[in-house]
Amino acid sequence: MKNYKQKEIIKSNQKGFTLTETLIYLSIFIIVFVLLIQILTGIFFVFSRIRVNRGILNTGSSIIERITRNIRISNNFSETGNSFNTEIGSISIESKDQNGNINTYKYKLNTATKKITEDINGNGEQDLNGGGSTITKFVINPIIAGLNPGAIISLTITDSRINPPKTETFTTTVLMRGNY
Repeated sequence: MKNYKQKEIIKSNQKGFTLTETLIYLSIFIIVFVLLIQILTGIFFVFSRIRVNRGILNTGSSIIERITRNIRISNNFSETGNSFNTEIGSISIESKDQNGNINTYKYKLNTATKKITEDINGNGEQDLNGGGSTITKFVINPIIAGLNPGAIISLTITDSRINPPKTETFTTTVLMRGNY
């Protein structure tokens, strides 16, 4: 009888998990942890792609819109400062403001910084694109439509913050309208 009571006391004093239970819980925890890490890695990958795409779209759209607006209000190309039909283009245009003053707008691809710069009336160049994007091509092709001169502008932007680098080309056609 004594042996039976001792075994019963030993069994009733055992608390905790067995080795098998611990291994099962640990396996389940590791599987959930690995899945969570994979999901988070995928989310960060997608987020970085979206950020780069948004940056390229914003940069390309703002540069094209700015150049287009100033070409549209101009009367003609400047006599100097134009580099047409080349991948490292530049354009210089003149327009009159409400007071009849002539303003000169110059846009060019700075090959050292790989950025589009704008210079208004010779007051110094200002970069139009920032962040991680670089301009790899800036092509201006002059056109004539009836009596109005114009240009076809093509801009290629690359962002190398992701692998492989993302490249997009923006193209627009704009005619000079002058003061009408």
